[in-house]
Amino acid sequence: MLKITNPKSEYVLGTTHPTLVDAGQHLNTEVSEQHIGKFAYLLADRSFSRHPFVISTYPREWMEIYTYGRYHLNDPVIRHAMTRVTPFVWHVDDPESLGERDNEVFHQARNFNVSSGYTFVVHGTLGEMGVLSVCGVDKHRREEFDYYIRHQAGELQMLLMEVHQAASSVFCSDDARVNAVKQLNLSERERSVIYWASQGKTYHEIGIILGFKERTIKKYMASVVSKLEVTNAKHAISKSIELQLVRPVP
Repeated sequence: MLKITNPKSEYVLGTTHPTLVDAGQHLNTEVSEQHIGKFAYLLADRSFSRHPFVISTYPREWMEIYTYGRYHLNDPVIRHAMTRVTPFVWHVDDPESLGERDNEVFHQARNFNVSSGYTFVVHGTLGEMGVLSVCGVDKHRREEFDYYIRHQAGELQMLLMEVHQAASSVFCSDDARVNAVKQLNLSERERSVIYWASQGKTYHEIGIILGFKERTIKKYMASVVSKLEVTNAKHAISKSIELQLVRPVP
């Protein structure tokens, strides 16, 4: 768990969950205390079926307007982030760079000195998306801000991934797929068997790979079929892919 105490700068955090509070403090320490700009981190599912989680040092009034008005649904930066895996730059005076013509979110952001910035993106395995935007707020320090971003881009992307890992574990904790995986309680051997089966290997071939006899592999697969509550191995493979159980096992 991330643990940074006594942040010096105020940040907006709409939760009391300790893991998310720690994530907010960590972001605040690593970004805000550089005294270069302000940041906003948004965690949402791609369907926007639930209210997003937001940590930000943008002006509190602006963040209240943004969150209560559900502006993330019409934010060009968020929409653009859904199609990106690499960082990108944005300016409220140039919405066309994000494929937008005119946008009310950008119009209002300008009133709070949120005019341009750099955005980093991470997409999670359960369809959630984390977006970290860093905005320079002092026009006289623009060159310093750009220099900071250029030289810290890698660190900022890693910071986003670290925070997102912690925050998404809470945000997605009630996802049906997460709960299903926990309840299944597949053993390491069973996960290995279903993985290699999904790769088109026969029972005989899986036995050679894992060092077991073919009948032992069949027993493992039968156990997987039972735990997944399906009728056969083919259905077990399909369901394990749907639940994202299919991944290499060390």
